[in-house]
Formats: sequence, structure tokens, C-alpha cells
Amino acid sequence: MFFPWGRRARRQKLLQSPVPALWEETLEHQVPLYGLLPADLRTRLIGKARIVVAERIWGGGDGLAVTEEMKIVVAAQAVVLLAGDEGYLYERLPAIQLYPEYIAARPRRGDGGPHVGVRLGDSWQGGNVRLSWPAVFEGAEDPQDGSNVVFHEMAHHLDSLDGQMGGEPPLTTESLQKRWPGVKVEFQRLVQQLMHNRQTWLDPYAAESPAEFFAVVTEAFFEEPAGLAEHHPELFTTFAELYRVDPRAWFEQ
Repeated sequence: MFFPWGRRARRQKLLQSPVPALWEETLEHQVPLYGLLPADLRTRLIGKARIVVAERIWGGGDGLAVTEEMKIVVAAQAVVLLAGDEGYLYERLPAIQLYPEYIAARPRRGDGGPHVGVRLGDSWQGGNVRLSWPAVFEGAEDPQDGSNVVFHEMAHHLDSLDGQMGGEPPLTTESLQKRWPGVKVEFQRLVQQLMHNRQTWLDPYAAESPAEFFAVVTEAFFEEPAGLAEHHPELFTTFAELYRVDPRAWFEQ
């Protein structure tokens, strides 16, 4: 059994140690977003990422040997979603598994077959997050292209923390609870636009389900915040309150 005081002590010891050179090299060359962040936020996120690397179980599927460098790239992106959160550090995420290519989709109840296609990643209620390493690498390479599989799957994980993955994460304030029906309205509006073959700013995949809408908007919020604020101002305001951060400043340099 691990007691909270023991975990706090281990984390404190870890964060008091110097940041290894491998971390600085990996972030500089493979996670360019970190070069855009304010110094204080960058330092805090590196600390969070070091904890995630140390505490989560890491595995490789289909013969992939997971390196420390890979863990750094994944964790550094995962904690961006926690930039404004001083509490949660993925303690309820059992393990992160990386794959060398596409991931064979797990069968869902009622599918009637061994697999239902392939994916770049997936996250299951109460389960592990699985990621295609090439997709992780590509997503980190351009922090402003609107597509990031780590953000997407970690958003699904955060969505599941209230006991279900339905596109509504735990809403911790009365203000968020009042604003969230507006998110559902935006989802329905997107569905209607696509039904009428109208062009949409958001990736059409967001219309697959409320859960996918939440994950896709999360990607847009952190990678194209100015665009989201322009095209969907209410969504931007709600997600800024949810994540307690405004990423627009990161890209204004």
C-alpha cells in the first residue's frame, strides 16, 4: 500500500533533483511547444511530466521497445492539459502503451468481431491509454496544426473521470455547470451543419459523438486557440474556464 505522504516525499525528492540533460534535449528537439511557453509554466510542466514518467506504468505493444525519450515526449504533451490544474496528475490512469504503427481497435460490446478497424490511439473507461508512437511524434512536431493524438486521448481520459465517457468531464464550478449546456448546443449545431454539407471550422470528426467533440475541441483549444476563439468564442471561453489557462499567449511571440 502506498500512503499519500510517501508519494509526496517521493515527488519532492524527484523535483529537487536537477532536470536531466536528456529532458532538455528531448524537449528542445521533439516538443517545440515548450520553447514557446513562459519560463515559469515551462518549469512547472516539466515537473509534472517528470512525475508522470516516474509514476505511470509504461509498455510497448507489437514489439515496440519504449525508451525514456519516448516517455518524455508523451508525458510532456499529456501534462499540457493540466497546465492550470494543481491537483490531478493522471493518478487514475493505470498505464500508457505505445505502438510502432496503427493500433488495432478493441471490439466494443455488440460489435461481433475481433477488431473494428485501426486507430492512432484510444482511451478506455477506467483503462489504459494506447498511442501510436509515429502519431505522437508527428503531433508534437507542429504545435499549431490542430492535431495532437496525446491531447485527444488524454482529453478522453479526463472526460471519463466522472464515471462515464460522454463528453462532459467533471465540472468543478457552478459557472462551468451553467455553461456546459452551451457545449452540447455547439455539438448539435456541428452535426446539423455537416448533415447539410456545410463547411465547418472544427474537424468533422468532432460530430461522431459528444465524447469525440470534447476531445477534438480540446485539441483545437491547445493548438489553435486564436482560431477557436474567433470561430467558436463561447466554446473557447468555456474550455478556458475548464482548463484554467489561455493558450493564445503561447503563440503570440
